[in-house]
Amino acid sequence: MTRPSPPTEPCSSRSASAEAADESSGLSSTLWRSFPEELLERVFTKVPFESLVRLRRVCKRWNQLIHANEIPYLENPSPKCVPVHFGRGSFSTYNSITKDWQEQPLTFLEVDLLTSGLCLIATAGGLLCFSTYAPEKLVICNPLTRRFKEILMPDPAVGESPFPCLYTIDRIQVAMGANAATGHYELVVVVVSECDGSGGDGVNAGILRGRLLVYDSGSQSWKKRADVPRDILFWLGGSVYCSGAFFCLAALLLVPEDGALWEWMLMKYDLERDCWSVIPAIGAHVWMDHARIVEHRGSVLLITKSSSNISIYKLDESCSSLWIHLKDLPLNVFEDLRFRTRFSYRHDIWWCISKSDFLFIIDPCRERSCGGLIVLVHNLSENSWDWIPMLEGNYDPHHLCAFEPSLAPP
Repeated sequence: MTRPSPPTEPCSSRSASAEAADESSGLSSTLWRSFPEELLERVFTKVPFESLVRLRRVCKRWNQLIHANEIPYLENPSPKCVPVHFGRGSFSTYNSITKDWQEQPLTFLEVDLLTSGLCLIATAGGLLCFSTYAPEKLVICNPLTRRFKEILMPDPAVGESPFPCLYTIDRIQVAMGANAATGHYELVVVVVSECDGSGGDGVNAGILRGRLLVYDSGSQSWKKRADVPRDILFWLGGSVYCSGAFFCLAALLLVPEDGALWEWMLMKYDLERDCWSVIPAIGAHVWMDHARIVEHRGSVLLITKSSSNISIYKLDESCSSLWIHLKDLPLNVFEDLRFRTRFSYRHDIWWCISKSDFLFIIDPCRERSCGGLIVLVHNLSENSWDWIPMLEGNYDPHHLCAFEPSLAPP
């Protein structure tokens, strides 16, 4: 289910003036047509990404070579990571050159963007992953090449329940990871459902159970993996794919009545060992119910919010304390954030996303009448802080993702 890139002219169909210019410079069209593909591929691996995008339009042959799955673009300087937003059928990206938000059409998806229930849930390797109203269907696309693919989860996870009394999918949590060397990606999907107790004495009614599924784009197949631990709420603080593992900030409800007590934890699933483990959360002094996790260059970061500041911690499983405090927001930046937004350490509207060196902190604008999202960007390598223009409109911060453009196939 893909649509090819816009057609381009073959190398041989060039204007007389262009061929004359080539002849005068000693570069005849015959030379370009006979240029070995393996040499072109080696050249393409060293061309900056922005130039590579333009070179696709030279001719059909170059376009096909650049899009070939076999070419690893390991040496291409990566484009700058940018925040993107999808909501109410509209896809917007932040242009770091013109410094404004630009709406991008997704009409190539061949679905009704408003009625299909598309929801942007993950990004990796220049690809976007959407969930739909059909719980068994995911949509993967590359907005740059305008190609897409629909992926169906296996029937036993949806129609034919893998558990007795499991009657519907209530939640899914998805993390996505890309392999730059192969151009392939993996989807890690936690499918959580609630037992209704209809298959027996009703004892299991209300129990949350689920399965973990992994999709490999290389083999284009799903695998069922280790069972998901019971009654864990996986959807509260986001999930990330990091160094061959799936991490999810989760909680266990200990006292279901008023004044409920939550036990917070970081759930880790190791894809190679096919097993779950529990990583204790930071101490009671941190408001974990408003924390977020992000991935940064092979490490998991925990971003916490309190009345006095926003703090960044790094997971280090080799350290006895597990969590290393990296930094807090500079006080002047924190005060500016409080002034610009509806800041409250007791609400869960705020959001954090990250890719490459960039961490984005998103919170609704203070002025409710105008609406909009305030975005604070932190370059972790340079330790710099900056603001990008507000995304105007009544948008949900949770619909923003960090995106690194690429030419990878879906």
